[in-house]
Amino acid sequence: MKCLRKMVVLIILLCSASFVYAGQVETVDIETLRSLKENMDTFFLGTTEIQKKLGNITSDDWPFIIKNLGEMHRNVLEMDLKDRKKVYHQYTDSLYEMIRNLKKLALKKDSKRFEASFDEMTDTCFRCHTTHRKPDIKPKRDHDVGSLKNTKARS
Repeated sequence: MKCLRKMVVLIILLCSASFVYAGQVETVDIETLRSLKENMDTFFLGTTEIQKKLGNITSDDWPFIIKNLGEMHRNVLEMDLKDRKKVYHQYTDSLYEMIRNLKKLALKKDSKRFEASFDEMTDTCFRCHTTHRKPDIKPKRDHDVGSLKNTKARS
């Protein structure tokens, strides 16, 4: 009888453990996330600089765009190296290939196809952020607004 109870308890524990671990998504440590965020911020700045040119790209803009793409390319490579657990690997691989394609289109000065490909690249950013951001992390709005009001009052 004792043996049967032990078996039942063991089965319950094993089932519980497999249920708990089955739904978990691989995550990275906070230091890696901070480091990746630095690269993402720099990548974002490059993206916004290029976005300012979209819709009205002149021949003078292409060297600037190509230079920014080179910097963005380096950022993606750094992100991939920092992501030792390869949690974001599929996204950094996609970005890497998309930036390579954008460089080719920029060298050809094909603004129509460049802009379409650029939109696809930014969609990749949004897909990664949508997948990996935790929905339960929200800023404390009341606290933020209050501190802003106090800062303005002091100034």
